[in-house]
This record gives sequence, C-alpha cells and structure tokens, in this order.
Amino acid sequence: MDYKITQIFIYPIKGLAGVEVTEAQVMHRGLEHDRRMMLIDENGLFLSQRTIPELALFKMKIVKDGYEIDYKNQVFNINLNDKMGKGLEVTVWDDDLTCHEVSEASSAWFCQMTGKKLRLVTMTDASKRVKELKISPYQSDVSLADGYPFLLLGSASMEELNTRIGKAIAIERFRANIVISTNEAHEEDKPMDLYNKNGVQFRVINPCARCQVVSIDPQDATISKDVLYELSKYRKDRNKVNFGANMIAINLGKIAVGDILSIHNS
Repeated sequence: MDYKITQIFIYPIKGLAGVEVTEAQVMHRGLEHDRRMMLIDENGLFLSQRTIPELALFKMKIVKDGYEIDYKNQVFNINLNDKMGKGLEVTVWDDDLTCHEVSEASSAWFCQMTGKKLRLVTMTDASKRVKELKISPYQSDVSLADGYPFLLLGSASMEELNTRIGKAIAIERFRANIVISTNEAHEEDKPMDLYNKNGVQFRVINPCARCQVVSIDPQDATISKDVLYELSKYRKDRNKVNFGANMIAINLGKIAVGDILSIHNS
C-alpha cells in the first residue's frame, strides 16, 4: 500500500509552534531546521511546553538567513549564522551534549517574553546526540527532539480521535513532522520502510508515547485533559499512551507534500 504526504511540519526551536512547509530536506538528525535550537534553564536543562505551556504561542516563520518569531505581536529575528564561541553542556532527557548559545540578544528577548531566566542554544555540526535502537541500524543521529528524528502521523488516526472526542482537535497538538493519508487508524504504527521517488527511505521504529503536551491548545495555550484521557481509553499500552509513530531516515534526500511513500515491510 502507498501513502501520500499531506502535510510537513518543522519545529526550529524545540517547544515553540511549528512551521508548515511544502517540502523539506531529510537528514539523519531529522528534517533540516527541525529542533536544532532549544531553550535551557540555568542548569542547562531543556525547557518545553511541559514547563512553559505559553511556548505554544511563539509563532515562527522561516525567513532569509533565519527565523522570525512573533509572540503577542512582539517580533524578534534570529540569524542562522549567530552562535557564541564557547560551548555549553546541555541536557535533553538522559542525553548530555554540547550546544552554543545563539546570542545574548536572543536569550534576553526570551527572558523578557517569558519572565524566566533562560538561554537559547543551538546545535552545531560538532554537536553529537545518538539514539540507540533495538532494530537495524541500531542507532541514529537525532536532533534536540524528545527521542527520535521524525514523527509520523496518519490522517485516519486523527479522524478516529476526533470522532471519539466529539470535536475537531488541531493536528498541531501532536507535533508531527510528516502527515500521511491513511485508510485505517494507527496503521502508521506498524514496522515498515517507506520510500519516495527521490530514494528517501524512512524506517518506522515504534509507536510514539505521548505526554501532557497534547493537552495544550496551540491556539491559546489553555490546558484540558480530555485529549490525553480519551487516548488513554483506547491507545494505552502498559504505562504508555501511543499516538503516531517514531521514524529514522536510512537514505537522505528531499520530500514534498504530494509525494507518494511506497511501503516495504522492514
């Protein structure tokens, strides 16, 4: 069976709103620009919507040479070439790696907007983070994402949730990178390799375990427990609630909305 890509999202700064794009370059760490930057606290620990739900309201655009961020009509621009000289040891879950502060100005802006003491950091080519896998190729480079380079979501899975909950839930809650058109709910969970015409190859590793971030409305950052509660009634696997699937890239290249992904059992 083949699947069509219907949407592509990247999240340049971990925890902030995503950017919907029509095409993207696939890299081992994830889509180009995806989760290469993040906010850290005074101890170097990553910050996300789990600790600051209002990060959902920081809207982003990709502009020439960088990003434009808009929070309540306060706009700030980040140049992709900006990074300060000294490396910082940062922590994402169980992983420690070296990043660089983007600039004093960008950190100061986020401090002002959030009222918290924090810094904006970025990965460089030298930043190394590896995800260990239980199946071949047994490891993959990964960005500053929670666990895996790519998150896949099927349209039928969203339709099933919307039917059960009785209203349309914004797909942005689930922070997928690639949305595909599917016929059956959760068929994206199964082990498989996906190929497009350009030779890009993805490998689905496992279902994606969800946390309280799906309870945050991306439009106003309000929190309601109905989404995670509903998912727990039919998507619970032991102590996890799954929705969507984690992937890695085997072969690199470009993907675009409208691409057909051909399935091969992995």
